[in-house]
Amino acid sequence: MKNKKYLILLICVVIILAIVFGAVMVFSNSGDDTTKDKIKEEIYYIETKLLGMLNSLNNIPFSNSVLLEQNTIKGQEKSNNGSSGSSSQGSEEKSQGGESSSSSGSSGGESSGSSESGGDTDYTKYNVQSKNILNIKENEIDWNYIKNTVELLHTSWTTIMIDLHSLNIKNDDILSFSNNLDALILNIEREDKRATLNSLASLYAIIPIYINQYSNDNYEENLEYTKAHIINSYVLLEDDKWEDMQKEVTKAQEYFNLVINSVNTKSSQIFINKTYILLNEMKNAINLKDKKLYYMKYKNLMENIMNV
Repeated sequence: MKNKKYLILLICVVIILAIVFGAVMVFSNSGDDTTKDKIKEEIYYIETKLLGMLNSLNNIPFSNSVLLEQNTIKGQEKSNNGSSGSSSQGSEEKSQGGESSSSSGSSGGESSGSSESGGDTDYTKYNVQSKNILNIKENEIDWNYIKNTVELLHTSWTTIMIDLHSLNIKNDDILSFSNNLDALILNIEREDKRATLNSLASLYAIIPIYINQYSNDNYEENLEYTKAHIINSYVLLEDDKWEDMQKEVTKAQEYFNLVINSVNTKSSQIFINKTYILLNEMKNAINLKDKKLYYMKYKNLMENIMNV
């Protein structure tokens, strides 16, 4: 009788332990998934900041229009310059970084913003001008934008680093990003374009290494390797290393073929097909050894691959 009671008690204990262990495992997996989702967002944040600085170093826009301040008009001239509704819209556009949502085919236009002082209202007139690759001036670098951007990235890195540690990313790989980020800051402080480009490429190359360690998603990993090699070719252009650029684009094609053949293709087939074509066009542009043509191909390719 006693043995029967002990047996029942033992079975109950085993059932309770199984339930508790199962609950712990579910909670643990849920926590891991939440952290991975957060890391994915943080990686995207890093990616956009690095790309923003890379493009800015050659004044390559991912938008074809830019809003430029033209002149300031005094309050008494208000009646000659549109309604207050359009004024507030222009002010808002400037506060968002001075980019216009005009279509790429637009060659010009006007908007206005307002600021009040001493009871009178001053209106600032803006001119929307087309900004394209053939008109860019590579040496007119907006270092203030780049310095602000790298400070934002540096501020966020501490939190991102903690999250990476929580997913058991190798300490050496985390330290590598930290060291390269410090080098990037020093190069930007010196306003050294060539060194800054190289530092940015080195930082971007670490992104697929992180994805490999915290995710089993080969699709995302191969896509990031594709982007990293495209960026390498872009950086090599600064020294006119056309043969090395060709090799980097070839590597990008190899990784992108793995993306195409992925069982878990997540993107629209249109973007995938277009990226494949644009990679081939970039190789042709490298053969012609024309910088502006290459930048046009790079811009189209990167705008498209960000949607893959």
